Amino acid sequence: MFHKILIPLDGSKEAEKAIDYALPLAKQLDSKVLVARFVDMPFVIGGYPVPRETIDQELSLTRHYLEHMKAKLEAEGLPVEISSPHLEPAAGILQLAESEGIDLIVMTSHGRTGLTRFFIGSVAERVCRHACCPVLIVGRTSMKAKSPELQLTTTAV
Repeated sequence: MFHKILIPLDGSKEAEKAIDYALPLAKQLDSKVLVARFVDMPFVIGGYPVPRETIDQELSLTRHYLEHMKAKLEAEGLPVEISSPHLEPAAGILQLAESEGIDLIVMTSHGRTGLTRFFIGSVAERVCRHACCPVLIVGRTSMKAKSPELQLTTTAV
């Protein structure tokens, strides 16, 4: 059913709550997990190039963060891959889901509203509208649960 699950993270504790929902599913279904963080950093700001060491530092921090998340999930007995493409998050999630044959995306929504949502947009909404697979979005109210109890059941049609 869901052989490969994508968990996109942005480095925040809020985004990491998606792991609480993906973990029991991945264990129950014996799924592989792909954890990704997208490096959406411009190469030029105000007409001036961003120093290479700044870009390298950001990539290094991202890699370290993903290695930490990988170790955390592998400790739970899951096979885990990591990815850190230099792409805008929504486009990157969609592209990675398609290229990696992802069966399910589990992600959080930051719950932005009003002008912030208008100017920044909603990554979760764009992913949900255009994904090639099902998307499980963990919202702010869901994040209050300490340990979600997820049971996957299938019915014959």
